[in-house]
Amino acid sequence: MERNKNTYDDFLTINAGTNKYTDPNFPKDDALYWKDAGEAGRDMAQLEGWVDWMRVSDSNFPNHSFFGPNGISSVNPQDIVQGYIGNCWIMAAVSALAEVPHRIDSFFVNTDVSDAGIYAVQMYTLGVPFTQIVDDWMPLSDGNTLFAGLGKDGSIWGAITEKTFAKRYGNYEHTVGGWMYAGVAAINGSPYKIFDHAGLSNDELFNLIKTHDIDKDVMTAASHFCGSHDETNDAGVACSHAYTTIGCGEFSTGSGTVKLIKVRNPWGQEQYGGDYSDDSYLWTDELRAAVHAELGDALEPNNEGIFFMDIDSYKTNFQLSVINQDTSKWNMDYFLALDDDSQETSTDW
Repeated sequence: MERNKNTYDDFLTINAGTNKYTDPNFPKDDALYWKDAGEAGRDMAQLEGWVDWMRVSDSNFPNHSFFGPNGISSVNPQDIVQGYIGNCWIMAAVSALAEVPHRIDSFFVNTDVSDAGIYAVQMYTLGVPFTQIVDDWMPLSDGNTLFAGLGKDGSIWGAITEKTFAKRYGNYEHTVGGWMYAGVAAINGSPYKIFDHAGLSNDELFNLIKTHDIDKDVMTAASHFCGSHDETNDAGVACSHAYTTIGCGEFSTGSGTVKLIKVRNPWGQEQYGGDYSDDSYLWTDELRAAVHAELGDALEPNNEGIFFMDIDSYKTNFQLSVINQDTSKWNMDYFLALDDDSQETSTDW
């Protein structure tokens, strides 16, 4: 917890100053993995030899902006691109939150790239909010960010967000593997529910997603545990992987109606090749136009990991839908109970 005790006043003072900040609580030597604690580091030990650390505020850092060319209004799910490590649970969660730009605006204290090399975000630990501070040292390889990539518009906020999670959990290695609800709750403090697709009909699942999409809740999906995320099922959905569920709609076709789900892979590439994938014969020009008008991205030849599935394909290819409530307009109180040995929990919304 010591690393989370930087104060908001420290940020304001340092950010307004002329000296570049280096975080004493999250040094580069500990950022990848804790070799001094005996951690093997999985692939991280091999990475050390070809990682170049560079400041975002340095003039030779890859061309970038903070939120994008139009500030906070530029923020969108496609800003998030998962990198070398298996932290899809974080990246899918952050991508889902970015569907509503002001949620990211509330998360960051910064509004632009920091010349002082310091960033502050509002996070939650044990349901209690605190301000997390990181510096702008980023691991690069061959001139590109090694982990979270820059957005298509050059936005850097996604990579900084990933670093705040690495600090929160100890190092980048510790962010490998997790659940999307925890990633969302770390940012907005929200309650969540997990829905097993096996217990729902197609209509029940579609209506569930539709209801929470209308409410602007934060939705993600988990694929089946069919192997490592380097493997895919027959439809091209990655095994043991987290996706963002962006929205849904019901549309007329020549033979009736189809209920479509809009999904995004945090890798920034689709891979999905089933019904209503980009090259599916089921698309007509009229259907593409209707879907694009309501949900967007149906006309894009290069849509950065976004694809569409009919509800049956979504139910079949994903095991779980995870829904965190949108807390943007909540008035929240926080209470930390110490030495509480009760076992009771509540999932009521």
